[in-house]
Amino acid sequence: MIYYLVIGLCAVIFSVGLLLIQKPFFQFALSSTALLNGVLDDVSDEDTKQKLLIGRLGKLLKNMFVFVLLF
Repeated sequence: MIYYLVIGLCAVIFSVGLLLIQKPFFQFALSSTALLNGVLDDVSDEDTKQKLLIGRLGKLLKNMFVFVLLF
């Protein structure tokens, strides 16, 4: 019985924490999917693709840093 209470309490704490930092979480999720789109994009020029990926990676790292600091 105590096991279910601990799991329930952890789920509630996680949910409340996620609601409090909702905006940074979604920015992190969007920047990670943007990086994945860049990896899967069909660009004929590899230099252009590399510049695109480096720009998106910088944004992802910034959002990851903010998200980790808030969590």
